[in-house]
Amino acid sequence: MLAKAPEYHVPVLGPEVVQHLISDPNGIYVDATLGGGGHAELILEQLGSEGRLIGVDRDPVAISVASQRLARFGSRFDHRQIPFWQLPDVLGSLGVERLKGALFDLGVSSRQIDDPERGFSYRQNGPLDMRMGPDAARTAEQVVNEYSNSDLAKIFREYGDERAASRIAKSICRERETEWIRSTTQLAELVARHVPERYVTKSQARVFQAIRIEVNEELKNLEETLNRIVDALGTGGRLAILTYHSLEDRIAKRVVKGTPISNLPRDFPVADPAAGKMRDLARRGITASVKEIKANPRARSATLRVGERV
Repeated sequence: MLAKAPEYHVPVLGPEVVQHLISDPNGIYVDATLGGGGHAELILEQLGSEGRLIGVDRDPVAISVASQRLARFGSRFDHRQIPFWQLPDVLGSLGVERLKGALFDLGVSSRQIDDPERGFSYRQNGPLDMRMGPDAARTAEQVVNEYSNSDLAKIFREYGDERAASRIAKSICRERETEWIRSTTQLAELVARHVPERYVTKSQARVFQAIRIEVNEELKNLEETLNRIVDALGTGGRLAILTYHSLEDRIAKRVVKGTPISNLPRDFPVADPAAGKMRDLARRGITASVKEIKANPRARSATLRVGERV
């Protein structure tokens, strides 16, 4: 039986997202990371009779829960089960020429974290899965047991900012020579054995984060997708991005400021075509209040970035 929608997804910075995202109550908006529909419900409640929201998510359970939760909005809500990077490709088929706003909540949903069978949490025993949807090309178990020592160290360092990346990678490779690493508990305990006690929890969180990012290719398509959504925004349209760690936050800041990293040399005689398209509406980012963090601890690491199409 499906969990009740409110238990599935507590929207982080909900009022702030609505306030900064909606510039035209009768416009077309997208929630690119629908989850259980928490943010989507808040947005739809503030849209006018002609307003419309399209929600996408790669997780079929999320789509099912959100569809039930948002059924009362009728034809004003539409959804697709796809990863967010496919969203720009389907807007045309949904009859969308220009968007008034788009939301990307880059966090892992509460339901996914709290379900041991999904394998996202180092605090609960479960299979090493970590796939956000069935379209993911690999599981965490495959990453841990099949990647080379150098590749593991690289993702722990780049995606987790883990100082003990090399040491942890070597220990994983030694362990799997005698026993395939299948569970979250096995991996968490292995990490704990190779870092000082006072750093165990942080290192476990960083390693699990790094593997999750690798499994779901979270950063691989993010900046390109955000810039394609910028191109789909009409003048004055808003892009709101909720980030939870420094890697995705750096990408979000570049996009909302209209200054994405260019692959061209600095002295290349062609202007960056993506520059100057956005105006940053929250230069320091928007963070949760003490009251919200107390009620929802997962809001602690969230930062809301907002840009407006010029």
